[in-house]
Amino acid sequence: QITDSFLAVGVPGDLLKRLHPIWISARSVIATEQPSDQEPTAHSLEDLIATDNIAEIAPFDFSSEVTVVIPSQPQRLEWDIPANLLRDRDRSSATELETRLGCPLKWMMKYQANLYPSSVSQLPSGPRLYGLFLHSVLEQVFAGGGDLPNVENAVAAVTEVFDSKLKTEAAPLAQASEYATASELRGQLQFATEVLIGALAAGNYSIVGLEVKLDSAAFGRKLTGSIDCLAKRPDGKQAVIDFKFGRAAARGQMLADGKALQLATYAYASRDAADNFPAVAYLILNNGRFATPSGSALAGGGIEVLDGPPIKDVWNGFVAAIESCGDWLTTDAFVPARPLQVPADWPSGVELVLQDNLKSDETQSPCIYCDYSALCGLQPVD
Repeated sequence: QITDSFLAVGVPGDLLKRLHPIWISARSVIATEQPSDQEPTAHSLEDLIATDNIAEIAPFDFSSEVTVVIPSQPQRLEWDIPANLLRDRDRSSATELETRLGCPLKWMMKYQANLYPSSVSQLPSGPRLYGLFLHSVLEQVFAGGGDLPNVENAVAAVTEVFDSKLKTEAAPLAQASEYATASELRGQLQFATEVLIGALAAGNYSIVGLEVKLDSAAFGRKLTGSIDCLAKRPDGKQAVIDFKFGRAAARGQMLADGKALQLATYAYASRDAADNFPAVAYLILNNGRFATPSGSALAGGGIEVLDGPPIKDVWNGFVAAIESCGDWLTTDAFVPARPLQVPADWPSGVELVLQDNLKSDETQSPCIYCDYSALCGLQPVD
């Protein structure tokens, strides 16, 4: 029973949710004590503030104040950073090299200024969580390498690890509300495993290992990172397989256009003593698409062969682009935020990372997982 005063506030976005039991009870009391033709409704706090309507919520008091909002950072296409504050690194990774070419500003923020978000904001969710978890399951099952298991045993093994590690490695997916999502992911992993093992068996490959550390150098720097899956045939020919979650069409297009730069970096690091590059492929974990370029195709069947250049040519083009686009690091030239520039202003080679025909609902690859979009002005701050 309400013996004094009661304030109910409507929250925007909650209109489709079930009414709170307290409001349901209060509404019936109001209708009894204050008969009216209109249904009692909660006030919108936003409307009350906007109209400075104090009387409507008496005896409760509130005040409103108009404040000038400072506009967010405007887009800055170029940044004047003194050259003596920038220095090259003693190591590189595939991601670092792509960032160096695609968005020097992001490279500077991450690898020179060492700006990082809090650890809480870095907790993965959605497709990022799904991909990381499926990667982890595959690694735990196949990291030891060796002869291939048959398809049935491989699927059973990944299913067992998926179920046993779900609560500890992907806790959000263990919630009752995420049961359907977890079940779908389990099925996707099972199918991707079936495709992977079947295709490797058809090409007479064995697995050397998963998350194989790079042991090479480029541009006078040590290469760091790891190969998702390294396979090998009895004749010594190797294959580098990169696991991805989502963007199947885009990954295939990258193979066809010679823009699979991460694969090219891994292939370069895995070349043999005679400078022969391995075969390469993408395995898309959420739909089982297994694609390889015709210029560096995996042997055997059960894999989609796309018309694409040799991965060695992709690497050589990548090297040439990086070497010709690095004046911002070695001179007094401005540090560019290249995704914000018009394609006509890009130096030759940047199109390996950035798209010059980006659709309205697409994002340049360096901007997809970027912590600095509010600094460059790409993302307005509310």
